[in-house]
Amino acid sequence: MLVLGALFVVIICSAGWIDWDLTALEVTAISLANSEGLIQMTLLLGYGLVELPRAIWREANVERSMTVLAVKVFAIQTSPWIF
Repeated sequence: MLVLGALFVVIICSAGWIDWDLTALEVTAISLANSEGLIQMTLLLGYGLVELPRAIWREANVERSMTVLAVKVFAIQTSPWIF
């Protein structure tokens, strides 16, 4: 990602769209970092906003939680890999 960002900055600077001024490069780097953060947040937020309430909803059901724990206990007791 860093290589692609650096390549992007070099292409923009060599095309003449921005100057080689340090302030312009700083603004471009900040803009690229913010864009990357927004893209990552957009991609990861969809899963997180759905999965967290789902997990809370599942944990609120006491009967289902007890069944899941009983199955896990049975699996641990019958596993030959436990010392």
